[in-house]
Amino acid sequence: MTEPVRYVSNPYRQAINAARFSAEGPCDALSSAFGQAVAAFEGGAWKGGQADSVHAQLIALQSDLKTVAAEAEDTFISAYNHEPDTVPAGAWQNHWQNLGP
Repeated sequence: MTEPVRYVSNPYRQAINAARFSAEGPCDALSSAFGQAVAAFEGGAWKGGQADSVHAQLIALQSDLKTVAAEAEDTFISAYNHEPDTVPAGAWQNHWQNLGP
């Protein structure tokens, strides 16, 4: 007679969620820094020379950051939603940290 499969909370799913929220702080900090730099340029902090070029680069980087942050958020949410709440006790999700190369 086989024993019933024991299910446990999925630690891999929990780790995905934790990583998602731990990524928010650095993204917010970068966004704030770019926003302040762009505001400083628009307030006349630097004129002439390479100011216009640097200002344009900051705006492009700020836009890229927003795009990448949104894509990362979508990736985390998708990965989280594709994982079950519980998995069999012997499933790979219970020892995923040890599956590296």
